[in-house]
Amino acid sequence: MAWARPYFDQDHAKWQELARVNPRSPGHNLVGLRAGTSRLHAIEASELGPVDCLGVLHLQCHFGVDSLILAQHGARVTGLDFAPRAIAMARALASESGLEARFVGDNLYDASTLIADRFDLMFVSWGPLI
Repeated sequence: MAWARPYFDQDHAKWQELARVNPRSPGHNLVGLRAGTSRLHAIEASELGPVDCLGVLHLQCHFGVDSLILAQHGARVTGLDFAPRAIAMARALASESGLEARFVGDNLYDASTLIADRFDLMFVSWGPLI
């Protein structure tokens, strides 16, 4: 898969940059997260249903906003993202908000070797899919 490396590198660089820019975007609603009033998109919330006491693996979690919203709703969350800047921000947000969440920084394709835990559900939010 050497042919894919340039695309991976470009994608990685873009998400590193977005981790610098997106926290300032009103669409990510850090004010609401800090106040405990943020919600997932309606379609995500309806598909997931109640997450209280569930173990959730949030793939491509970016800087952790949706992961931390799930934690606010009682989930035991592990977030995974390949952008070191995003993971550092996610950890800082978790610490600042007093929410329990684990954030792992590495490649999605290595998830099974990085995270040995078992989960009730795996989640990917809108961002990586569009």
